Amino acid sequence: MPQFDEATTKAAMTAFIRSRIQLMQSRPFWAHLVMKMPLEWTDATSYSCTDGTRLMINPEGFLKLSKGEQVSCLVHEVLHCVALHLTRRGSRDAEMFNIAGDIYIANTLEAERFDSIQVSEQIFAAMGIRRGYYAGMNTEAIYDKLPKPPRQPQGGQGQGQGQGGCQHWQGQGGCYQEPKDGNSATRSVQEQQWRQNVIEAGQIAGNESGVCQELIKAAMPKPPFHVPLLDFLNRGMGGDTDWSLINRRYLYRGMYLPQEYTQVMGEIVVAVDTSGSMDTNTQLKEAFGYIRAFREEHSCKLHLIQCDSNRVEEGQYQCYEEHERLPETFKVIGRGGTSFDPPFKLVGEKRIEPRVMIYITDGFGVCTMPKPNFDVMWVVINGNSFFSPPFGEVIRCGGGR
Repeated sequence: MPQFDEATTKAAMTAFIRSRIQLMQSRPFWAHLVMKMPLEWTDATSYSCTDGTRLMINPEGFLKLSKGEQVSCLVHEVLHCVALHLTRRGSRDAEMFNIAGDIYIANTLEAERFDSIQVSEQIFAAMGIRRGYYAGMNTEAIYDKLPKPPRQPQGGQGQGQGQGGCQHWQGQGGCYQEPKDGNSATRSVQEQQWRQNVIEAGQIAGNESGVCQELIKAAMPKPPFHVPLLDFLNRGMGGDTDWSLINRRYLYRGMYLPQEYTQVMGEIVVAVDTSGSMDTNTQLKEAFGYIRAFREEHSCKLHLIQCDSNRVEEGQYQCYEEHERLPETFKVIGRGGTSFDPPFKLVGEKRIEPRVMIYITDGFGVCTMPKPNFDVMWVVINGNSFFSPPFGEVIRCGGGR
């Protein structure tokens, strides 16, 4: 444990306790989440950071902040945890993802009417970042839009500069520290624990609005995604009612009455986001399994479209007639960037008239197409918790990001 002056540590502890009491008195949702994090003094950061479990604070840096900033500092670290920044980075650049996370948090603090942390604002300004431009975006969307920082020449580090940007985000001095020994099981447990913490905070705080409500909604357990998926298919592909047949039960009476007859018919489009961020080995395979099972019971023509860029490439479109059995496995083609528009454009170009479209994606992208004349179900797999398409229904399965 680092050694600090006793007077400094005592003053920092007083400020820390005062900040928590202020949250408990006025912001119970955030107070409950802060109380879940044990405090640890550290010199590994200039101000504060977290490893997803502990709240690590530099007492000297903490005392440099105003009282309002000290409160915001605690909420800042909590937001790294509840937004799952420590477990959802994947293969993205660590420093840039941390910056994107801090921009998201700064905008969230502003929306929740907490004081801005001036040191962060100064760093944003020094890097040429206008965080207002990223308002309303989640961390992944911010990351995708952030310009890549120029590389610093070796040996030319200025004050507050690391190898790729501000020291605020470098190595042990970053806003959060990903556990070096963390495996997928550990990350899953940590995610589940923070989701439970958010649900508990919502129950304690009562009616919350804004960001708090969004976090609570994202943390709530979801029903197995095949339940609403099959309901949607049954509603959309349930068939046409035909009254043209004669009811034979009344012929002996000389009465020619119509008989209700339902015939399943039509076409279905399944669009699959095969960009690099999609999980192709678990939920994607499971989603195909349920679609295959539905089609075996309800005969229909199926158009399969894979997309990952500005247009559907050769080999990314297959059409299966009613009598054709779907393959047990699908070859995934793509793994590039993300665009939601190509499948809708292809449907128009080929003059396909589907009854429904199922769009399997992680939700990180934008759809600029107008509402089509058929129903659309977006199946968001381990993706964007705040994905809100301009039309259609949304099913979320797996963890949100």
